[in-house]
Amino acid sequence: MKSFKIILFLAISMTVSCVQDKEFDAPKITDTNPKLTANTTIAELKKMTTNKPAKITRELILEGYVVSSDEAGNFYRTLHFQDSPTNPTQGLQLDVDLQDMYTSYHVGRKIYIKLKGLYVKSYKDVIQIGMAYKNKWGTYSIKRLSAESARTVLFRSNEKPEPITPKITTIENITDEMINTLIKLENVQVSSENSSETYAKDGVSVNVTLEDCKGKTIVLRSSGFSSFYDEKLPTGNGSIVGVLGKYKGMYQLTIRDTSDVKMDNERCPETEPENPSSTATSKVYFSEYSEGSSYNKYFEIYNGTGEEIDLSDYSVKLYYNETTPAKYTLTFDAGTKLADKGTYVIYNSRANDVIKSKGNKKATVTNFNGDDAIELWKGNDVIDVIGKVGEKVGKNKGWSVAGVKNATKDHTLIRKMSVAQSNPNWKNSAGTSETNSEWIVKEKDDWTSIGVR
Repeated sequence: MKSFKIILFLAISMTVSCVQDKEFDAPKITDTNPKLTANTTIAELKKMTTNKPAKITRELILEGYVVSSDEAGNFYRTLHFQDSPTNPTQGLQLDVDLQDMYTSYHVGRKIYIKLKGLYVKSYKDVIQIGMAYKNKWGTYSIKRLSAESARTVLFRSNEKPEPITPKITTIENITDEMINTLIKLENVQVSSENSSETYAKDGVSVNVTLEDCKGKTIVLRSSGFSSFYDEKLPTGNGSIVGVLGKYKGMYQLTIRDTSDVKMDNERCPETEPENPSSTATSKVYFSEYSEGSSYNKYFEIYNGTGEEIDLSDYSVKLYYNETTPAKYTLTFDAGTKLADKGTYVIYNSRANDVIKSKGNKKATVTNFNGDDAIELWKGNDVIDVIGKVGEKVGKNKGWSVAGVKNATKDHTLIRKMSVAQSNPNWKNSAGTSETNSEWIVKEKDDWTSIGVR
């Protein structure tokens, strides 16, 4: 099973946010206003959204049930809520300049939001509501509500908080409809390379990788300002409850506190990922890869399915060194077709003209060196790889292929014509000799077969 290292990165606004300050002021609630009646839903609100802020001009009132808590400091000035205490269909978050919100907006508390005058926008699959402002690029973004504005927008019900039942799901079955809802994953564990670590570092937010016994993964994100940041991560297998978020196309989970984590069972057995069956899906694969001089880098995707395919069903992920999650993810617009027996070349924007003339698309996923792994995905499944995610090969080095050391650095790799399907097992794909490898290793800057198979 793949193992994954810790990734550190700063939180950005409008994603699941973590505490930045250890001093708090409890929110002042001026009106619980139980007489409000909802006349719209989260689902209806989402239908109004585009990638540009749109002002809500109608007298709309939204209701929901709180699922987050900032009591342990793992959420920062965000209130996450869903449309039902059980079996929710949608969730949302409100970013607001208040802290210690748990004292008034308890988990399970029904809340109302007056939407008129607010702005709504879709940003990287996450719906944002708040006030609009002009950013440094000259376009408009959404910012959190001020404490004063919140007092005229956000209200709580006088009803007793409802018990919130987390939705039980699996990593591979997570969807965007679950964002900002409370979910529960069972039979999961912290990756073996993270299991001796703490939840976070003092003052620094930390992501670690959770995995299930099928090798599917999701990020667990914790704040360095949380009350449990220095506690050891669990080493066993079990369940976890948390609020689902999404960051740069990757799902992530944020717990309220460590009572959401129960991992005392025996860990999953160590296994290699299984090869996919020989189907049309597995007949889309990497056919060429080049890590050459300077920025002369590209890779090629081949379609051997017997029919034209739409590449919007596929994505490519680049992992720097041995780290996860992916540094860059390439997706394709709907209608990006690849003919049967055709190739599609993705190249670095600063590659030379020979490569550019044969290329189909420039992308940041080509910002690789020899020790960076790339994966080809269809939907939620990895179908092909070059390199092994999570494996450290060393700076200025690469993986061995066909018995050639450092073959993924300063070389061009060509998939043998005898290979007719993808292989997500890099060890088997790379092989140990010219005979058992799926690849032919060519010299650096040999691009004689680019775009041709």
